[in-house]
Amino acid sequence: RSLSETASNGGGFVDYIYANPDTGEPENKISYTAPIKGTDYFIGAGTYEGIINGQVNEVRTELEAILGDISITLVIFLLIAAAIFTFIIFFISRYISKNINKVLVGMNEMADGDLTYRMDIESKDEIGELAQAFNKTAESQKDMVSAIQMEVSELSAQSEELAASGQEVERAAEQVGGAIENVASGAEEQSAQI
Repeated sequence: RSLSETASNGGGFVDYIYANPDTGEPENKISYTAPIKGTDYFIGAGTYEGIINGQVNEVRTELEAILGDISITLVIFLLIAAAIFTFIIFFISRYISKNINKVLVGMNEMADGDLTYRMDIESKDEIGELAQAFNKTAESQKDMVSAIQMEVSELSAQSEELAASGQEVERAAEQVGGAIENVASGAEEQSAQI
């Protein structure tokens, strides 16, 4: 009667207790019923809850095993990825540290006045560009210091010429002073004779 009523209302699930022929025990039976269109008949199918639970438990056990395998695989993958990232980070930081130390050595050499030091970093990254900029700066500073040294040499030569000219002027002044003394003594003699 419940199956017929559910079918006439458009179909659906109907649960009822019925003896399981495998166990001989009354057990909950899950059924579904639906009307057959154009007739007064309906169709229904059902199974015992124990059978469904057994199958669900089998699927659950299989899923738990699969999830366990996936979890182990995921943990292994994460450990391998962490090891690879650690390895990559170690080498990148080592590379950066090594090349930054070269730049620091170059800066210290330049600060100590050595403008001949050049960096030999051949990479095309930012550190390589920094090394090239350092080398250009050192070359520019060296050229500027050379130009200043040339100017100082010229200035020194001109100073020596000026000093020599000063000495000549001093000698000429001494001669003029001597001539003035002679003129003065001559004037005194003339004054005395007069």
